[in-house]
Amino acid sequence: MKQLLLITILLITIISGLTAIEWMQVSEIIIPINSITEAGDALYYLGEGGLYKEENSVITEYSFPGFSFRSGIMISDTQLALAVVDGVPNPNSGVYIFDTTTNQLTQMSMMSGPKELSYNSYNETYYCTSDSGLYLSYNGLVWSESELITNATDMIAHVDDIVYLKQGDTLKEADVAGETSFAYAGQGTITAPELTEISGMVASQQHPGVYWAITDSGADAVVYALTEDGTLINTFMIPMSDNRDYEDIALGKLEGDDQYYIFIGDIGDNANSVGIYQIYVISEPDNPYGVAVDLPLDNVFHFQYPDFNYDSETLMYDQPTGNFYIMMKADYDNADVGNKLFELAAPQVNGLRTVVEVAQPDFPPDFIVQRGATGGDISFNGDDILVRTYDHVYYWYRSESMSVPEAMSVAPTVLPYNIEAQGESVCWSLFTESYLTASETVTNINRYQRNLYNEVVLPFSMFNEIGLGMDNTLQCAVTTEPNYGIKELDGNTWLNLVPDVQVDKFLQIPNGDFIFTGNGGQIEYHYGGVNVQIGEPTQTGIINNI
Repeated sequence: MKQLLLITILLITIISGLTAIEWMQVSEIIIPINSITEAGDALYYLGEGGLYKEENSVITEYSFPGFSFRSGIMISDTQLALAVVDGVPNPNSGVYIFDTTTNQLTQMSMMSGPKELSYNSYNETYYCTSDSGLYLSYNGLVWSESELITNATDMIAHVDDIVYLKQGDTLKEADVAGETSFAYAGQGTITAPELTEISGMVASQQHPGVYWAITDSGADAVVYALTEDGTLINTFMIPMSDNRDYEDIALGKLEGDDQYYIFIGDIGDNANSVGIYQIYVISEPDNPYGVAVDLPLDNVFHFQYPDFNYDSETLMYDQPTGNFYIMMKADYDNADVGNKLFELAAPQVNGLRTVVEVAQPDFPPDFIVQRGATGGDISFNGDDILVRTYDHVYYWYRSESMSVPEAMSVAPTVLPYNIEAQGESVCWSLFTESYLTASETVTNINRYQRNLYNEVVLPFSMFNEIGLGMDNTLQCAVTTEPNYGIKELDGNTWLNLVPDVQVDKFLQIPNGDFIFTGNGGQIEYHYGGVNVQIGEPTQTGIINNI
């Protein structure tokens, strides 16, 4: 909104044909302002030592001495996420939440030198650049450092499903919508003897780096907290549950409920004789590292199949719809059984329900020979689907307009997988930057990392800033001759929009013209191929952060 205020002042003056540009004071705020965030009918000016709220021409100050508010983004009607730096060294730097109803400021995460907050609608993920790497969040509250970007990141721009990162004079890009290139990235070793038969794993959404796991039939009714390197964190008993045949585990929120739940699928049936199957529901523990406590059952969902007692080892939960999906394991006596997908549709209620067959996924011809699905997972945002067998891992990307059955009705991508003896577990990491596999008989957890954030080959060597043009195109300010100026990426070609000028900060306005700082600190306006000086060097602070 700061940008719009400045643009309005300039355009009115230019359109009126005046030869002299006059600057108007639009606020009495006198502290340095780093950025401005719009929140409903209000504007929040984020500055050094505090923030200011302007609503109905009334300005309210909220003082936080020592804090530098760098950027902000609304994550709900009443919650403003803020990137805050607290001195050097900065133990209290990180992402904070400012409650716009109570005016309380609460730290949600710690990171070194947080800079720019943004949101990508394609993968429904929040991003924060920082001096220590790139941080991600699904809700703006729980943040975790990217597995792939762990060094200083300056700026970020989102062009549809492509994320661009500026790291010094390096530009990286990532396709967040269904990138299918993965590579083996190492393994962890399980040393705890109680974890020798892992049949299911799922990433925690509240505790970055924590995975919940279960073991197969005959074991205790427990859920384990562990890390991806195989370290056992804690063991939680579920005294009201019976591990008849735990086969898979999922996690999510139920419709109308903000609590995270762990869903345990007691769905195995080797003899095809059980008839009624259970999904146990327990609240995700608040502290996986604390004293282990017994976990009470919050609910049990009972279901049956419409025509047969199927054996299954795959339970998946789709957070966007609240539906459960159960994938059959193959049956040599019934060759088509192994590719049936059943749905237990939301809302999830008590009582015995009958699941509905909704798809027969388009697996390769040798799928049945591989003895069918032994595990699966749907990413928390619903975009990415995994199903594994003993011999392969299959992947589907699901666009926003598709249901899970529709997505799985096309041929999957076969992902890298080092065959494990009786491998039954597969799950996504917190932000689907990697997937993990585990076996019932081998004490390893294998990780496969997504090949995101590839370096963009540039025809220039140094640039100050990246931003978005009016047509949602990537633009950058190049600072080295002979290529300096404002460039725009058109396909694989960089177009010269404002040539032969030193640019520090820039903004493209709705008519396609530019306002920028450069040439020794002057503020200039570029229109019709001409650069017009509209501010003295002493005024550059006015648009230092456009």
